[in-house]
Amino acid sequence: MAKEKEREAWTKTIDLFRELSYLWDKKHKEYFNRDMRQEAFKMLLQLFNEETGKNTTLADFKKKLENMRTTYGRELKKVNASKQTGSGSNDIYVPSVWYYRLSSRNRGDDGAMPTWYGYFG
Repeated sequence: MAKEKEREAWTKTIDLFRELSYLWDKKHKEYFNRDMRQEAFKMLLQLFNEETGKNTTLADFKKKLENMRTTYGRELKKVNASKQTGSGSNDIYVPSVWYYRLSSRNRGDDGAMPTWYGYFG
């Protein structure tokens, strides 16, 4: 039950993070506004803490986002490597992390990574 609550909180947090493009898009005019970015991360942290009932620190929250992004990248590499082996569709690697589909749902039709992947998560 607690795990499901945390997953729901991460889902909401990642969806909002995706909308706040100045947190991950280096081309956004506010990307280099450190104060604005810090306030946005605090807002995301507050949402996460309210949803989970936890008291996570900002440093721990950012570290978790970074870890999720790294794991997502590893899983994506495994999927792509299994597709290139020439084996059948039954042999394609299936990621084990719960947020893989959540992170992949914004991929383009060409399979390109969404811009926010550079940060996330």
